[in-house]
Amino acid sequence: MNQFKESMLKLIAIVTMDAHGNSLHANVEKTSAAELAKFAEPMVF
Repeated sequence: MNQFKESMLKLIAIVTMDAHGNSLHANVEKTSAAELAKFAEPMVF
């Protein structure tokens, strides 16, 4: 077995998808950013 195949066998990934193929991580990131923005101070230039 070559080195690439050996390294791929050791790779562990957690993939979260909903039934429609959307990334649940992306949804959480977007929602979290929107909530955090509510608490951010406005930037004045």
